Amino acid sequence: MRAPSGAARFILGKGAWLVWSLDQAADGRIFKPAIEVAWLEEGRQHRDKLPWIRESAAFAARPQCMLSREWARITFKTLAEQLTKVEDDAPVVFHFDGEVLTIRCAGKITAVAAQGNRWSEAHSIPARSLQNLPKRFMEPQIEVSIWNSALGIGRRQYLGVAPVDVGRTPSREPCN
Repeated sequence: MRAPSGAARFILGKGAWLVWSLDQAADGRIFKPAIEVAWLEEGRQHRDKLPWIRESAAFAARPQCMLSREWARITFKTLAEQLTKVEDDAPVVFHFDGEVLTIRCAGKITAVAAQGNRWSEAHSIPARSLQNLPKRFMEPQIEVSIWNSALGIGRRQYLGVAPVDVGRTPSREPCN
């Protein structure tokens, strides 16, 4: 079977939007017409093409892990102390292997137990971007995540994140 043409993709996308709108308006969140029509099911099959559905799926699949509040306090206090001793452009590399969140800064490694799915790659952020790290955490579990080129620590976002290979950083400082 051939892939749909540009016009067909446009129609399928509009059909997905129309079915999504009908489903949202329905009481049970699935619109059930009095007479069965094939395009409703076809529109539901293309629901994943809708921009907000794609964005939501990408957000759910972003690199993230959870730390206990106590470990987060110690970890980010340690990192804040390390940041006072490095240049603004020094890379700070975050990586999560599925069990341990590793933060590398100026040849120092801070590792902390965390829960979540393994990150496929490490992420680097310049030290200057990590000014004003949180000192207090209100939630029992603290999320560390990467989304839209930003590092999230709890409710704060720090811009300037870039993916890097796990074994190296983008500057002169090795992280072995």
